[in-house]
Amino acid sequence: MSTRRCVLTGLLLFTLSLAGYARPLPTEEADASNDMPMTTSSSEARQLFLQGRDYRENWHMPQALQAWQNAVQKDPDFALAYLFISMHTTDPKAVETLLPLGGAKGAGLSFMIECLTSLLLNEPRVAPDLESWAIGDDPFLNGTVIAIDIGGFGNPDRFAAEAERLGTAIAGLARAEGVSKIMLPGERGDAIRAERETNGIPIPKGTWQRIVKAAQTVGVKPPA
Repeated sequence: MSTRRCVLTGLLLFTLSLAGYARPLPTEEADASNDMPMTTSSSEARQLFLQGRDYRENWHMPQALQAWQNAVQKDPDFALAYLFISMHTTDPKAVETLLPLGGAKGAGLSFMIECLTSLLLNEPRVAPDLESWAIGDDPFLNGTVIAIDIGGFGNPDRFAAEAERLGTAIAGLARAEGVSKIMLPGERGDAIRAERETNGIPIPKGTWQRIVKAAQTVGVKPPA
C-alpha cells in the first residue's frame, strides 16, 4: 500500500466512525483473544480461561463467566481473564467502568462521533442505552461518511506529496523492541487480508459447530 493511500485511509477511518454498543460477536472476540498475550504464569488459571472461552463460543455465558472468575481466583493478576469478565458480565458490581481511550479527549471524541453518526441520522445510540442500561438488547450500528474536496482547500498534488512525506516520516521513526515495522492506517488490514486469501479465514470451534448444526437442519453436508 502506498503511503498516500495509507494516509487517505487514515482520514477516511477517522471520518467513517461507528457509534454503538452492540455485544461483540464471538468470532471477533475469539480472534482478539488469540492475539492477546496470556497474562498468567498459572497453568490452572490458563486452563480455566480457555475453558471459559470454549463455553462462550458455544453461548454458555454463565459457565464461561464462572470459569473466568475461577481463573482470577487462581491468579489475581490475570488481566486477560478480568478483561473477558468485564466484556460479558451483566453485574455492574463485578467490574469498574472503563475510562475512554485518551481520557477527557477520548470522551470528547466519543461524544462527537455519536453526534455525527447517530444524531444526524435521527437514530440516537448511546443515550437510550445509558438511560435504560439495556446495552446490546437492540444492537445496531450507525455510520457517517464525510467527503472532503481537497481541491477546495488547495493544490491536491501538493496535499498528496505532503501525505507521502508524512507517512514516510512516521514509518521511519524508531521502533520499540520486538516491532519489525511501523504500519500506517490500512496496512495491517491489507496484510491480514493477503494472509487469509492464501491460508483461509480461521473460524472458532464454537462458531463452526453452530454452522455444522445449521447445515444439518437444512440437509446440507458441511465440508470436512
